[in-house]
Amino acid sequence: MREQREKRNDPDWDFCKYFILQEQLAFVLEMLGLYDEALVQYDELDALFSQFVLNSNLTESPKWLDTFRQPVTSWQAVRLTALVPQHLRELVIKKKASCWISEAICFNVKVPCYYLHRNLGRLWICKHLHELGKLCGLLPGSPDPTSEQLHLVVMLSAGMGDNENNNQQPTPTDRLKEALCSKTSFQQYYLELAELAMGTYKHIGRLRFARLIGRDLAAFYSELGETGKAVVFLMDALRSYEEQGWRDLAAQTRLELVAAAKKMNDMDRYTKLSATIASTAELEILVRNFYFEEMMKCIRDELSKKSETNTTILLKTSSGLLIRFADDDTAMSRELNIKVPALEPFQTSKVWLTCPWREAVTEVPLDFTPPMVASWRLLTSNTRKFIHITLKSTVVHLVQFALTDPKLECDGNNDMVADLNPKNSDHMMIASDGTTASFMWELLKDPLVKGGPMKATFSVNYRPSDVEGPGRPFTCPFDIQDYTTLFVIRTKLEPSKGSDFCRASQMCCLQLSVQRVRVLTMECTSTEPQNVTLDVMPLVAGYLPLPTVRLSKYIAANTKDPKKDISAHPRLEPFSPGQVYHAGKAKQVHVLPPMPKEHLDVIAN
Repeated sequence: MREQREKRNDPDWDFCKYFILQEQLAFVLEMLGLYDEALVQYDELDALFSQFVLNSNLTESPKWLDTFRQPVTSWQAVRLTALVPQHLRELVIKKKASCWISEAICFNVKVPCYYLHRNLGRLWICKHLHELGKLCGLLPGSPDPTSEQLHLVVMLSAGMGDNENNNQQPTPTDRLKEALCSKTSFQQYYLELAELAMGTYKHIGRLRFARLIGRDLAAFYSELGETGKAVVFLMDALRSYEEQGWRDLAAQTRLELVAAAKKMNDMDRYTKLSATIASTAELEILVRNFYFEEMMKCIRDELSKKSETNTTILLKTSSGLLIRFADDDTAMSRELNIKVPALEPFQTSKVWLTCPWREAVTEVPLDFTPPMVASWRLLTSNTRKFIHITLKSTVVHLVQFALTDPKLECDGNNDMVADLNPKNSDHMMIASDGTTASFMWELLKDPLVKGGPMKATFSVNYRPSDVEGPGRPFTCPFDIQDYTTLFVIRTKLEPSKGSDFCRASQMCCLQLSVQRVRVLTMECTSTEPQNVTLDVMPLVAGYLPLPTVRLSKYIAANTKDPKKDISAHPRLEPFSPGQVYHAGKAKQVHVLPPMPKEHLDVIAN
């Protein structure tokens, strides 16, 4: 083989014979298990042939190269298999092959070894399919294909050949030919392959490859006009870049996100991203200044306009202190009405106090607080659910508010709750001395059907008790999630064998029963509880509550975490309060004091 290689510059030297000779050496090395050395033989053939083709443009080409200059009429897809395509070898032996066939044989051997080793096959397919769509004018956003591009598609489809398989299932060649027929078919085929590739890489833990394909999908969806889907992939990529400390890539991704936010007219996200970009040191100062101005512009646009009416503030002093306006000669008093003029954005109005015996001027702080706050709790009685709402006044000085017309709406519907409040609830009062008001409704949901999240809104009208007239509305929106009862826990404490009572410092048996709440079906008719017996020891005597039992979910390793991509360690997550009902939570057990030591001695004797 070396002798034949050294004669490559002779006029009578034939590359086809040398190709078969070196390929036979590769076969022998493969039979011996020397796969890397066998692969080197194809690398050398590929490099040698490419060098002859490049030199033919500068010097006189050898005679054997003329046989490879036949017009290309067929470029069927090369199947990436472990076997060398024999029909292509026959063309090389008979000197009826073109340059493409010689390259295809080397490609068929090298590419599977390289891409299968690095798991890059699907990424390579997506990249080249995108390039093919760009070449044929099939990408979204591109103009209609020209006559040259249509002619190219016809030549490619004809050169791929027909399917020789008699099966009804379409081959990859048929799918590709169908994708090249129209923009819609190509876009659907590209999205299918890209999402399949991304899911495969996530499954095998190659998250960086998945994020790389996600970036390509984001650009593809942006060209399709589906900016919302593009933002999802960009946010995943940005999260990965920030976790791994790739600041340059994160900065470039933020630029793509801010453009998508502006395209979607999402001004809140656009303002936040503009503020982040303005403080990103990896970007040029001109870019940072531009987005700083964009942030300030959005803030000015979102601020309220000039107030049309003046506001009066009543300023009250503590005992022993009198005030008046600095330019007023009237008598001092403990109360002062201060008029606040109409304000535009970025304007402030301040009140200053000046004392005759002090040189410093004191600024009067002004804080606005709501007149009351509402808190809510989800209460459970087996599978029934109740919403308990408590109102509390936040006013510092003594005042009482009369409450009227309390309402609770779930998903904008009053029929989903049952009012359990007394009929005279329209005359309830809250005061700043700590007096609170409570309301309760029951959720009218099927207890055996898992419900989705609900948006609830509590509303009530309030007015000072000494003021007549209509009240002002107070609303409190909140979300109700994970409220369906999944498990019922029952506990029972019994004395150990040989004892009639539970005593302190003695072992007792805790009977724990966990029952799953679910719909009975034909496939599964068993809802038997799971029983566990535990040994516990009360430390003190008296009427004691039963031990607290907490139920948690076991999350296996390599399971998707909402905060991260994949968690590599198993973990425990608690259930929501409404998903587990403790039937014996309010029960108590009577524990007697421990037996006297003298009594124990008598028994021992």
